[in-house]
Amino acid sequence: MQTEEDIAARARQIIDEGAAIIDIGAYSSRPNAEHISAEEEMNRLRTGLEILNRNHPEAIISVDTFRADVAAQCVNEYGVAIINDIAAGEMDDRMFQTVAGLGVPYIMMHMQGTPQNMQKEPPYDNLIKMFSCISPVKCSSFATWE
Repeated sequence: MQTEEDIAARARQIIDEGAAIIDIGAYSSRPNAEHISAEEEMNRLRTGLEILNRNHPEAIISVDTFRADVAAQCVNEYGVAIINDIAAGEMDDRMFQTVAGLGVPYIMMHMQGTPQNMQKEPPYDNLIKMFSCISPVKCSSFATWE
C-alpha cells in the first residue's frame, strides 16, 4: 500500500515531467483482475483524491471508472475534471446521462466484456463495424452538451 507521501511524490513527479492531466483509478482493468464493489472503489479513490487535492490543487484530475455513481461522487465531492470510462458506458447504463448532467469531458474507452473475462477469446472480426455500433440512443444523452 502506498503512503500519502508516496502518492504526493508520484503526483509531483508526473506534474514535473510535464503531464497536463493525472488519471487516477481504483478498479483494476488488467485481465483477470478481481472485481471490487463500488463502495470499495470509492474508498480507494477517496484517499488518492484527498491527497491530490491537498498537495496539488492545480492538477487536472481524471478518474478512471465505469460506474456512474462513482463518477458523480468524484466530480461533485472532489472536483474531478474528466471521466475516463474503460467500458464506454456498457457496464453502467446510467453513465452517459450522468456524465452529461455533470458537464465534464468524457473519455470513452473500449473493452470487450469485463476485466475478469476480456481476454477469453475476444472476437475482433470487424473492428470498424464494432465501433460504429455504439448505441445512438445512449449517445443522445450528450445532445445537451454545447
